[in-house]
Amino acid sequence: MYRSLALSAFALTLVGCGRAELSAVPAEVQRCAGVNHPATVTVKWDAYKATAGKPIKLWVRNPDSFGEGEDHTTLWTEQGPTGSAMTGNWVVPGTAIILTDESGKRELAELHIGSASCLK
Repeated sequence: MYRSLALSAFALTLVGCGRAELSAVPAEVQRCAGVNHPATVTVKWDAYKATAGKPIKLWVRNPDSFGEGEDHTTLWTEQGPTGSAMTGNWVVPGTAIILTDESGKRELAELHIGSASCLK
């Protein structure tokens, strides 16, 4: 149904004739000595062509970084087809941000937050 080209800081997914773009700044957050350091990131998207101007949903899937034994996918926000939003202080390495159509059933793009070197 769709093909995806994902890079650490950027995800591009082709959907029919339209495409959706999804990025995060910073694209990497720290993980030092095996411990995650949650961070705030700004997520930007453009899904206007992919949704014909209709609203989108952004979902978050955090890895088992909180010791609960499973990944969790949660609806983060519902927005217009283009925009940006700042997360809370809960993004860790491996967090996935998933962009879907307004129904939440069609994935348009996905990005994964990378792991940055520790500051000394």
